[in-house]
Amino acid sequence: MGQSFESISKNVLEVLNTKLPSYLTYHSIEHTKYVVKMAEYLAWRENIEEHDVFLNKIAALYHDIGFIESRDNHEETGCRIVTKELGDLNFAKEDIAKICGMIMATKIPQNPNI
Repeated sequence: MGQSFESISKNVLEVLNTKLPSYLTYHSIEHTKYVVKMAEYLAWRENIEEHDVFLNKIAALYHDIGFIESRDNHEETGCRIVTKELGDLNFAKEDIAKICGMIMATKIPQNPNI
């Protein structure tokens, strides 16, 4: 894993900018940026270690990326996209699993698994 959050964020936000359906007014780039900001804020407030803050921010960044393909089961789609993209960036499988767990925890009804 050699890429910075900023580099990954730039790529993900470009994908969201070009591929999110225009009818999605809530699940927008602005929403994603806000979720990332709040995820980082809450993680630091809870004194989470730096690597886990990074994973939390990555999960927030990707949490709605599945919408580029479908509204239905967008969390599962997002996990598939995350697994492929972060695998290509040589993220550890354990880290990808944590990120997917965080993304899946956003599925309604929420069922976080700590």
